[in-house]
Amino acid sequence: MSESSTKIVQIAFSGLEMGRVSGSESDLRLVLKTVDEGPRREYLLPVPPSLDAECTGIIRLYLSGKDQIRSADSFFRNVQDAVGCPISRIVIRGDGEGGHPRAEVKAVAEEGDISFDVQVSEGVLHATFNSLPLLIEEQLLSPSHRHNEEEWEGTMRRLSPEAEYELLSHHLRQGRMPEDYEADRLVASFDTISKVHARDLLHQAIEAEQYEWAEWISNYLERE
Repeated sequence: MSESSTKIVQIAFSGLEMGRVSGSESDLRLVLKTVDEGPRREYLLPVPPSLDAECTGIIRLYLSGKDQIRSADSFFRNVQDAVGCPISRIVIRGDGEGGHPRAEVKAVAEEGDISFDVQVSEGVLHATFNSLPLLIEEQLLSPSHRHNEEEWEGTMRRLSPEAEYELLSHHLRQGRMPEDYEADRLVASFDTISKVHARDLLHQAIEAEQYEWAEWISNYLERE
């Protein structure tokens, strides 16, 4: 199907959704929803495990309205400086390498439109944080399993305590270190979960010989 015959619709970032963590893969997804007045459709974008800690941290800042979010956008500022023209929109297309989606960034230059690809999760976050049009090929959308606006609003809230615990456990097993997080962000994550879960993470750290984690969690529990 040619690009000209592919229907494109506008979508918007709605939040984070996390299912089960299986093996080494994190089931963390960005939830994107259509903005037209028809039946609500959605696109669930898996976040690569290598980016899940960064993504959750950036989105927490976005949802809390903090200005620090701009500091996470240096990649795109550098790209925009390099191309020397403003970015106008981002389009998610399904014809990326290996059949995976790609994010096509459109920029407006004096000689006409130019485009280049970036990782889809980065493209979505950039469009969201900079209020740029975010578009997607209609064929990539699925009917939404969310039946009312309250369920959509639920995806905008912080991760649930259970989801926070699962994500922290996943990061620990993947070998992430406490210093990989901003200190206040890591404390906020532990403040969300129960003390039972915090102690369970301590046991996991000891069993996995992740002694930096064990020391950090022990110090956290002693402060409480």
